[in-house]
Amino acid sequence: MLKIGPQKEKGFTLVELLTVVAVIGILAAIAFAQFQGSRGKGLMATVRSDTKNASTSVQAWTADNPESFPPAVQYTGPAVMTEYPLARVSPQVTIHITSNGEVTGSHDQLHGTYTIRADGTVADSLSY
Repeated sequence: MLKIGPQKEKGFTLVELLTVVAVIGILAAIAFAQFQGSRGKGLMATVRSDTKNASTSVQAWTADNPESFPPAVQYTGPAVMTEYPLARVSPQVTIHITSNGEVTGSHDQLHGTYTIRADGTVADSLSY
């Protein structure tokens, strides 16, 4: 049977589609920002952990060799420290050990450093 008169089309209007796309874009931007923050915090935790492990290894070396100064070395991960075998260095992390026992860690994708001095005090200027 043939219908005469206006027929109603089913579907979405352009305004409705643009609204949905805009909402999805806003949610994606929020999720991306949250992901970047979480990733930065994870990288900072990696640097702090590697630096603390290296500092512990330096203290162990110093206890075993009380008449000597610890070897000054720098490692960029991934690596196992040969002078201080208890410590490992994660990828893109750089650990610098001075002859006075100060250990400094940094990451290629972060700003600043994490330093543990020979007396145990900490200087933390890491940011992402």
